[in-house]
Amino acid sequence: MRESNEALAALAREVPPAIPPASVNERLMSRIADTA
Repeated sequence: MRESNEALAALAREVPPAIPPASVNERLMSRIADTA
């Protein structure tokens, strides 16, 4: 769980904060919901 959260945080840092694709956000939220 912790490793996946760190990986998501790393991806969030790589993605430009000014351009958050809705599809990516939905995919991350669904993945977090599945692991939670």
